[in-house]
Amino acid sequence: MMFRLKKLSALLVLAFILCQNLAFAGLSAFFDHKVFLIPGDSPYVETLLEINGEGLTYRANEAGDLVGASVEVTIIIRRGDKVIDFEKFALHSPLWPAGAQKDSFMDIRRFKLANGQYTFDIKLNDLFDPKGEAVELSQDFSIDVLPELPFISDVLLIKAYSKTETSGELTRSGYDILPYVDNFFPAAITQLAFYTEIYNANKAFGENQKFITTYYVEDVKSSKIILGLQKYNRSDAKEVNPTLELLNIAELPSGEYELVIEMRNKENETVVSRRIKFFRQNTTMDEIKPEDLNKLDIANTFVMQFTERDVLKEHINSLHPITTNVERSTIEYQLKEADLTLLKQFFYSFWERRGPENPEEAWNKYLGEVKKVQANYSTRIKKGYETDRGRVYLQYGPPNTQVLRHNDTDAYPYEIWHYYQAGKFRNKRFVFYNPDLVSNDFELLQSDLPGEIKNDRWVMMILQRNNSLGNQEQRTIDNGASRVLIDLYNNPR
Repeated sequence: MMFRLKKLSALLVLAFILCQNLAFAGLSAFFDHKVFLIPGDSPYVETLLEINGEGLTYRANEAGDLVGASVEVTIIIRRGDKVIDFEKFALHSPLWPAGAQKDSFMDIRRFKLANGQYTFDIKLNDLFDPKGEAVELSQDFSIDVLPELPFISDVLLIKAYSKTETSGELTRSGYDILPYVDNFFPAAITQLAFYTEIYNANKAFGENQKFITTYYVEDVKSSKIILGLQKYNRSDAKEVNPTLELLNIAELPSGEYELVIEMRNKENETVVSRRIKFFRQNTTMDEIKPEDLNKLDIANTFVMQFTERDVLKEHINSLHPITTNVERSTIEYQLKEADLTLLKQFFYSFWERRGPENPEEAWNKYLGEVKKVQANYSTRIKKGYETDRGRVYLQYGPPNTQVLRHNDTDAYPYEIWHYYQAGKFRNKRFVFYNPDLVSNDFELLQSDLPGEIKNDRWVMMILQRNNSLGNQEQRTIDNGASRVLIDLYNNPR
C-alpha cells in the first residue's frame, strides 16, 4: 500500500491517503514498498520514497545561482520489537535555479528479508529547516514467498522508462525504470505503464514451455473487466520472466480500479495472480453534460411521444446493458432527478448516436428485444434486463445455440449459451446456473469472453447440488456428469 507522509495528525494523514489529490504546504512525500525475489536466494523488499520538491527549505550553492534541499531519512525495519535492518542517510535534491519550480526527487533502497511479518518505521527531517517538525510513519507489511513455487512480484507502476546498456539503481531487465510512487492517475496521464516479474514458470510448466500471462483492468465497484484494457502474452517459461507493459487509459472514466496480472496454464486456468489498486480522475470522460444536451432540438422527433417522466425513465433504465461507462454514469447520477425535457434530450441523443439515419427505428428494434427479455427472464424482484441472462441477451444479441438443462437431478439448473460472434470476439460461451432452484434468476457463472466473469470452478459449482463443497482449490468432479457438462461447453449444439 502506498502512503503519503506529511506534517499532520494521524487523523489528517488518513484523510489525506483517501483524498490523494489534495495539497498542503511543508515537507511531504510518498512512500511505497514492493516485494521481489532473487532466484535461488531470498525475497527482498524495495522501498520507494518520493519527496515533494515544493515546500522544502532551500540553500544556495557557493556561486549563489542554484539552490538545493536536503532531507534526513531514517528507515527502520523491525520484527516485533527486534530491529532487523536500519538505514539513516541524507537525501539531496537536484540543484535548481532559485525561482524555478522544484520537482520531486526519489530514493530507492533494497533489503533482503526472510518470510515473516514486519514493520517499517520511517522518519523524515528537513535538514535546512531547524524549526521544522519530523514526519513519521509506521507501516506493517509481510513477506510470504515460497521460492520453489510460481510467484508474481508486486506490480511496479512506471512514470518513465528507457532502454539502457548500463546498470544502476533504476535498471531492470535492460530498462531504466522511474517508478510512479503514487496510485492516482489524473486525466493528463493516458498510459498505465507497469513492470512485474514472474518467477518459477519453468518449474510449473517445464523449461521453455509456453504459458499465458493476462493483464486487465477491473472496476472495483462492479467487478467487471474494462473492455479494451486487456492484453494476453504467450511466453517461454523461464526462472524469471520480466514484463513491462502499457495499457491505454485515455478513455477510462473516473473511478477505483484494480490492475490484475494472471499466470495461466494451457487449460486457461489461473495458476497465480497479483493485483494493485489505482484511482482514476478523468473528467473529460465522466459525464454527458446537461448543457450539451440542452442544445439538442428534439421538436418533431419520436421522443415527443413520451409525456410521463416515469415511463421514459423506465425506458432509459432498460438501456443499461448497452450503455458505455460514461452513459451509465450519466444515467445513475446526472439524470437521477432530471426533468422530462432533459430525459427526452438524453434519450434522443442516445439513439441518434446508434442509429443516425433513423433513431426511432433503432429504439423500436431494441424495445422489441427488451420485451422478449422481460417475458423470458424477469423475476418477482428483477426486470428482465436486470438479470444476467437478460443483460447478456441485450448486449450481445440472441445466442446461436443454447443448452437448457433445468431438470438434471445431479446438477443445479444451468444453461450454456454459445455465440458465433459476440462483439468483436468469435466462438464465445456463457454459463448460467440457478442454485436457489426456485426463482427464474440464473446467475452468470462463467464465460470465456474477455470482460466477463471467469470461474475455474464453474463445473464444480454446478455439480455441487449432490456433492459437498470439497477442497476450494478443486476445479471439477471427475465423474460422468462432469464429463457431459464439459463436453456440452466445448462442443456446442
